[in-house]
Amino acid sequence: MREAKLLVVVSLLLMVVAGCNAQGSGAGTLQFYASGGDPVRVGMVSKDGWKMVFNHMFITVTDVTGYQSQPPYDPIYARDLIRYEKAAILPGPTTVDIAQNDPDGDGAVLVGEIADAEPGKYNAISWQMTPAAEGEYAGYALVLVGRALKDTETIDFTLKFDQVGGYLCGEYFRHGQGAAEKRGILEGGEIADLEMTFALDVLFGDGAQPAASILNRSALGFDPLAAMADDGILDVDTQELAGALSADLGQQLEAAIAELGMVGDGRCFHIVP
Repeated sequence: MREAKLLVVVSLLLMVVAGCNAQGSGAGTLQFYASGGDPVRVGMVSKDGWKMVFNHMFITVTDVTGYQSQPPYDPIYARDLIRYEKAAILPGPTTVDIAQNDPDGDGAVLVGEIADAEPGKYNAISWQMTPAAEGEYAGYALVLVGRALKDTETIDFTLKFDQVGGYLCGEYFRHGQGAAEKRGILEGGEIADLEMTFALDVLFGDGAQPAASILNRSALGFDPLAAMADDGILDVDTQELAGALSADLGQQLEAAIAELGMVGDGRCFHIVP
């Protein structure tokens, strides 16, 4: 009798363990978000003193891919090579307006999701910037619409960029955060997310930082663009910018666009097709 009772207890334990394993197995949902961070969410001050607010920031991305990379991808050393065991791809193209977010939230907008992603730790992400195929801003991969103010001058701007290229990025992190900010850890039946961050301070600089900071030395700022405004209106595209900016400023702009893609504060490797 004692042996029979023991067999029943062991059988019940095995059933519980099997149930737990079943609950933790199977596919999960991997979500991809895009964010412009605080500059897009609440506005920013450029390195040359322009107070900027963004009504719209349209980005068009395609082939957004999350990787379970092994070894963990490092954009500085691995550059254009991500070694991975599993990958989940969101084909696209998809256009989102990342200025249309909750000001009280984290500023991230859902780009899309994969409902049958394999569980695991997705510690790398890549995506392609590509021109939108339709809509008001067809032909452009990135469009910034907003207003800039400095002293008594106000400029309503629309900046349209058709640059294409890819970003390969490692694990998401934020300075001063920690394990709570780790993303992409997907369990069966659960939801995890990855974020594409678009850092506009690499383009316009940061008025809160010293002029000699690395960020502000490399950023274009807004003064060169403000000089192109006509009666308080600035509506230009990539070709018009190339024709109006000096060669040095044009190169500075291209370099800033190349540094636009990040993962939180994490760097990415930029590929020009």
